[in-house]
Amino acid sequence: MRLFCYADDTLVVASGGSFGEVAQLAMAGTRLVVGRIQALGLRVSLDKTEALLFHGPRMGPPSGAALVVEGVRISVASSMKYLGLVLDGRWNFEPHFKSLEGRLVRAAGALGKLLPNLGGPCQSVRRLYCGIIRSMALYGAPIWDDALIRRTNRMLIRRPQRVIAVRAARCYRTVSFEAACVLAGTPPWEWEVELIAALYRAKAETKSRASAMNHLKATHNDTWHALRL
Repeated sequence: MRLFCYADDTLVVASGGSFGEVAQLAMAGTRLVVGRIQALGLRVSLDKTEALLFHGPRMGPPSGAALVVEGVRISVASSMKYLGLVLDGRWNFEPHFKSLEGRLVRAAGALGKLLPNLGGPCQSVRRLYCGIIRSMALYGAPIWDDALIRRTNRMLIRRPQRVIAVRAARCYRTVSFEAACVLAGTPPWEWEVELIAALYRAKAETKSRASAMNHLKATHNDTWHALRL
């Protein structure tokens, strides 16, 4: 079992060989966490607690699966929102992209009303608006970059980019996705996702090597001091 805490979000992760084993561990761990939080004088709203099972093909939770913590029944759902990302049991992020597409299209449509083809803001302002939608779209990219292998996910993320790119480039609605991106000066987001994910992993690897080196130096210094004694 592992525990992840970020701000006011607490995530309990349990692993096991079967759903029954995982459920027992998750319930025990959640009871412990709730007890520690209550000991601090705080209250946990178990009615808002969500449960999700990560599983492989044909290994989903049994029908009506649920966890029971302090008398509260927590149903095991097919997806769960955590820190702005919609996670699903198969880790393919399709629910995330479906939810994201609607929000991005609405935001792009709202900004598009401020960007008429004739007149309106200058090109720098239009690029700024494109950047706003891009930041919303690429949030958490190093987590879900592999999910863009699925064509349906790529199409879900391309639609809002085309909407804002057409407005930024002052194009007609019939202009293709590729042409609109070129004219607006914004490469396809799936390309940017690959770059962001590669940079993230490179930085994480560098940080890990530096941490290991510092640990080695500390161990060496401790040994040297011991020898001097």
